Amino acid sequence: MSEQNDELDRLVKEGPVGEIFRAEQALRILDTTGELANEINKNNYGEVFSTFQAFCIDQIILSINKLYEKPGRSYQLKSIPAILNYFLEKSQSLEVTQPNLLKQQLMRLNMQVLETEETDQYTMNILIHQKMINHIPDISNNETLAALKTLRDKRIAHPEDISVESLPKPTWSAVEELLTPAKDIVGIIGDGYLSTAYMLEDGEYLLSTDATRVGRGIRRLLGNLGIQASNNRWRR
Repeated sequence: MSEQNDELDRLVKEGPVGEIFRAEQALRILDTTGELANEINKNNYGEVFSTFQAFCIDQIILSINKLYEKPGRSYQLKSIPAILNYFLEKSQSLEVTQPNLLKQQLMRLNMQVLETEETDQYTMNILIHQKMINHIPDISNNETLAALKTLRDKRIAHPEDISVESLPKPTWSAVEELLTPAKDIVGIIGDGYLSTAYMLEDGEYLLSTDATRVGRGIRRLLGNLGIQASNNRWRR
């Protein structure tokens, strides 16, 4: 791969790959502890796990904000918009390492690029970049992303003296949906430009399976404490 591809690989691995994983781990922890909430409380572990849940909620808010943060002028980011900026800047030099896998990912997302005999690699990269830009949410037109930014700015990063009840309360299903376009971008870049499989042809994000392990581990831990699953669902 070219030096530009290597740098793209570093940005993707250190940025969105890690943040998606941390967010999914936190979501699975919330799923498991929420499902067992009644039993946890009955066994007097409610304070412990409610604290655990609060940390997970903060992690999800931070991770999704870090995924979609727009780059500033004075510092470099490893967010998806920043990575797509880098992709555009280096379009002349970025190499497609797995063209067939790239086409599969683009077809899955209905993001095919019309090629002609005159279409060179640079032109293809520009067209693919525009498709990816159009695929990701923007804070100006996505209520959930805007709400998460407000929560980060006013409750986590800057604890303003305001009523918590006045802050937005996005649903967990809407929050989790924001991870899907991030996974798609990682899948496109990973398969097409990095020779690294993150996404299967059917849309399964491979690292999601690894992220679920923490939920199974907590379930086993709670089972050792005599806390078993019930039909109660906390989040869905």
